[in-house]
Amino acid sequence: MVKLLIKGHPGLEACDIESRLARCPSYTYDVLSELEKERPDERLQLLIGSDSLRQLHTWGHAQELAEHYEILTWPRPDEQVNAAELSKFWTARQIEKLLNGVLFGNFFEISSTKIRNNVAKWRKTGHINSGITPRVWEYIREKQLYSYIVEKE
Repeated sequence: MVKLLIKGHPGLEACDIESRLARCPSYTYDVLSELEKERPDERLQLLIGSDSLRQLHTWGHAQELAEHYEILTWPRPDEQVNAAELSKFWTARQIEKLLNGVLFGNFFEISSTKIRNNVAKWRKTGHINSGITPRVWEYIREKQLYSYIVEKE
């Protein structure tokens, strides 16, 4: 689905390293460390939503992740994170680094939660909300993804 979503957007690339590593549990820090070994001359950046930034301190190896990698954050609607909130878990230097990674601009307004909610609505009503590109929606239907979703009455 990522490949379909980024098709025609130069500079974006889907990477399958996490599935190739097949680790359970899979920690972002470990995945990025392995990717760094595969691509030592490339600049690695982690893109997360502001909802994830809010919870980043709970991730495995969170401190190492924040220290070693550039974390870019897309501010989701109603999910603005501020220094005061981050100060509960991060040092002043880390907070500055994390907040400097907050992006602004036109990006894909989509999230896995939004996709699951759209699939649930489609299963109940037969209609899909906007937010999922037609190519991605067709892929979801063709592969019967998210079949475990049952809309509560």
